[in-house]
Amino acid sequence: KGHLPEKTVDGIVAVTSYVLSNTAGQIILVEILPRGDGSKKYPRLCPPQCDSYGKPFTSFLPAVDKVNAGLRKILPDISYEYDDRLSIVDCSSSFRMMDAANNASNK
Repeated sequence: KGHLPEKTVDGIVAVTSYVLSNTAGQIILVEILPRGDGSKKYPRLCPPQCDSYGKPFTSFLPAVDKVNAGLRKILPDISYEYDDRLSIVDCSSSFRMMDAANNASNK
């Protein structure tokens, strides 16, 4: 039923570290993109993923932002450890602009 942001970061870091330690290749990691189906999916994830009032969250965006912030914090150290063979890319701004435009047109 989904993973919390901290566990998601741990999993991404584990896989990334494994690949880097077992290959000579490079990794380009794309940050998690925003998604707009929170109001449909979150009711099925609550519990355990509920707000402080026991209600389902309405958006995945806060969780996505926490994962991406966690990755941006730890991945530079991993990249340094593996001779800069890891890059992280943020492509979310285009999706956020499209989402904002869609929300504005639906009002």
